[in-house]
Amino acid sequence: MTVDEAATTNRQSDDATSGLWLLRRGWFVLAGPLATAALVGVRSLSIPLAETTYQLEFPYLSFAVSLVPAWVAPVTLRPEALWGLKPAYLAVTVGLWTLAVLAVVIAAGLFWWGLDRDSSVLAPLSRLGWLVAYGLAAVVLTVFGSDLLVGSLPADWAGLEWGWTLLLALVAGRLFVAPVAIVRDGRRPLDAVRWSIRSLAGVRWTVRCTGLVLLLAFASRVVTAPFGALGGGLVGLALTVAVGTALVGSAHAYAMAFVYDLVAGNQTEGRES
Repeated sequence: MTVDEAATTNRQSDDATSGLWLLRRGWFVLAGPLATAALVGVRSLSIPLAETTYQLEFPYLSFAVSLVPAWVAPVTLRPEALWGLKPAYLAVTVGLWTLAVLAVVIAAGLFWWGLDRDSSVLAPLSRLGWLVAYGLAAVVLTVFGSDLLVGSLPADWAGLEWGWTLLLALVAGRLFVAPVAIVRDGRRPLDAVRWSIRSLAGVRWTVRCTGLVLLLAFASRVVTAPFGALGGGLVGLALTVAVGTALVGSAHAYAMAFVYDLVAGNQTEGRES
């Protein structure tokens, strides 16, 4: 092989490696448009959506905490919007909303699987399946559960909403690496939850992970601000969801993987010593 041929082969190898690198880390770029399409579909059904666009106003702790990487949206579906819908509209609305959730959860799973791998871009379907089950349960419990709880509170009990946000952030902090363990270790959801709670025990890890959860939740809310600045139209919605999901979703998934690597590495070193 000549020098030119070797250089060409190396360039081709580098290009292929770069393509795989972008594919493994670009899943949230693909998830954003799918979430946008789901939102547009729900709006086309004339289903009322509540605006959640960030504004510099009190209370500052009014943002959604998530147990898994979530899609960023300046509008959201409240449980009360589903009451009284005809079965066909209800099925389509829930289906579209579930599609958006699944797009981001699967993007996170593929991101974690391919983060440190040189081959096998796609994760095993069984692991993605358990991750999807965990993600759907987490979204139902945190998003809809929070809406039902907070929505039932009297207007002058705003302090309890703050308390619920902090409590939920504490729970999410202790479960911070559970979804990563499902994908990387092949654990079932309950085993992954127990492992995460054990691995992140102690005041230091609890404070760190709870702080990360709150920071990521706040970032998810802040990046919706351009929606209002752009007039709240379709272009603003698409840009906010696509760009926000790509940025915050990737950051959330990477933070989870980073903490997972730390605690998993510490446990491996402990066993070896």
